[in-house]
Amino acid sequence: MLITLVVVHLQAVLVPLLMAMRCRGWWFKSGFACFSMASLAEMVDHTTTDWVYVNHNSFFNGVFYGSLATGLALLTTAVSRSDRWRLPLLLITTAALAAYPLAGKPVAISLQSLLLVLMLCQWWRRFADPRLWLYVLFGVALTTVMGILLVGSGDPIWHLFIGPCGSLSVISLGWVMRRSSMTS
Repeated sequence: MLITLVVVHLQAVLVPLLMAMRCRGWWFKSGFACFSMASLAEMVDHTTTDWVYVNHNSFFNGVFYGSLATGLALLTTAVSRSDRWRLPLLLITTAALAAYPLAGKPVAISLQSLLLVLMLCQWWRRFADPRLWLYVLFGVALTTVMGILLVGSGDPIWHLFIGPCGSLSVISLGWVMRRSSMTS
């Protein structure tokens, strides 16, 4: 089971990293690189708990949440047609980064959720591609359900699905971007 957990986590690091390498534009590259860093931080955090899921606050768990928030903000900026988004996104991201150590995970997740909604609105406005909802399905709905099952049961089998769902969500963003570049 340990080897499977490591492999699943490695693919969750590599998929967004490959997306970052294939993208054009600093904002896209940086956003996907942040998603990769989030997965790496989560992987390192698991080594401190012997790969058993523990719902705790830690430095690497904070890097996980902060990297996800930063990635969402960067991907929002990447598709926004207005520079006015940059300051509010920077402020929300900074608040999300500060919230984890100061106010805890629930506040950080709330700010991250706000960034997610902003990202989805901007991506929909820019691309209007129904495949964007695959990001919501895999990256939000299924990872949340699997996380709830993981926390509720303590069975690591559920963790095997979270990383691949996250990777599919990142791939779905790539499909949206690719379709746009083909039709533009």
